[in-house]
Amino acid sequence: MQIIGNGPATKYLIYANASSSSFVSNRIMLHMATIGGTNNIGFWTTNRTNLSAWQAATGQDMNSNSSLALFVNEALGDITPLPITIDNIGTNVGVRRDLKGNMRSALTPDIGSMEFTGIHKYYLSTMPNLFDLVDVIVQLTH
Repeated sequence: MQIIGNGPATKYLIYANASSSSFVSNRIMLHMATIGGTNNIGFWTTNRTNLSAWQAATGQDMNSNSSLALFVNEALGDITPLPITIDNIGTNVGVRRDLKGNMRSALTPDIGSMEFTGIHKYYLSTMPNLFDLVDVIVQLTH
């Protein structure tokens, strides 16, 4: 899940009230990519601004990720993800083929509708034209 934009409203990727204690959320990509308003990964008794806060409060999404969703060519309908951080974090739910008809891994399937091999952020920054990316976000940590 991803929210993009710069509107002034308060935004949530997941909103659950206290009586929603029976929900299960795990192995998904949760990314808030907005610059305006108040941005939250989720609401559970109060706003949870990042994935760590959401996980600590709810015990949910322990295998989820907050990577930016970059795709091979979204404009042309190729929604194959690129980030290595979301590669192989799915769970086998019995779906044998992805959206393109490729076999899914039985042991380490990818999240979403596409089976893919992720690319490290460094390599994305050195070859953006290869994938027709308009913007490349690089985060280096030391």
